[in-house]
Order: sequence, then C-alpha cells, then structure tokens
Amino acid sequence: MPLLYRALVLAAQSVLTFGVMWFVYLLFAWADYEGGIDGLIGFTLFQPLLGAVFSGGTVAVCLLFGLPIRVSGPVRRWWLRHAAVQRVLLLAGIALLGLSGLYATTVTAAEGLPRQVPNLPLAAAGWSVTAFALLHSYPSPALQRWAARLTLGSDTA
Repeated sequence: MPLLYRALVLAAQSVLTFGVMWFVYLLFAWADYEGGIDGLIGFTLFQPLLGAVFSGGTVAVCLLFGLPIRVSGPVRRWWLRHAAVQRVLLLAGIALLGLSGLYATTVTAAEGLPRQVPNLPLAAAGWSVTAFALLHSYPSPALQRWAARLTLGSDTA
C-alpha cells in the first residue's frame, strides 16, 4: 500500500478516535455537573480543554501500544483478516463505559454529602479499550481498495 494512503488512514483514525473520546469525556463531565455559575464556567471552559488533553494523550498512548499492528507485516495481516476482533473490542469498551455508570460508587463530597461517581476501574478500562479499538479499526477491504485507487490517482484496477 502506498505511504500516502497509510498516512491518510492514520490521520482519519486519529481524528475519529480523538473526537469520539473527547465526546465521551464531555459526557462524563456533564454527568458530574452539579449546577451553579462556577460549575457552568468550569464545564464550558475547562472541561473541553481537559477533554482534549486526555483524548490526545490517549490517542498517543494507544498509537504507541498499537505500533506492532502498523509496523509488523504478519501482525498487520492477522489484524486485518480478523476484523471481528476490532468490532468485539469496540463493543466491549463501550459496554465497560456503560457499566461504569451502572456500578457507580458512592463518595463523600467536600460538603459532606454523598454522591454517585462512575466506577473508575471500569471507566478507565472502557476508555482505553474503546480508544484502542477505534484507533486501530480499518475500513472494509472493498473500501480500502477504492481509497487506495483514489490516492494513486487511477480509477482502473
């Protein structure tokens, strides 16, 4: 495959993963929002920035851990042949994120009042697995062939 095609796929995967993880972060932040002007300012100004930092860091770490998929020919071929693994990982990550809210833990807030917060181990596992699966999911072989022809500048073969 041409280098340009691989660079475009990596860029698309990175942007998609960053966007989805940033959205997931904001959903968790919104669930933690308690109202008030200070909370509103924090939610609208600081949470999107923190979400971008965490999402960007997650993409970088997942790219590092998934480097063998991109560099090693046999590993890459296995990963592409077994596309179901990518889908199962994505569904497992989303399920873990959902379960983190269902199995929330109760903590005592600064005011001494109990609050429900997502289960951190489940949320962290779901976050990581979802990001890895998204970043290393590839389009179907037919779509890959079509995109490769486009990047080569030829509509034939």
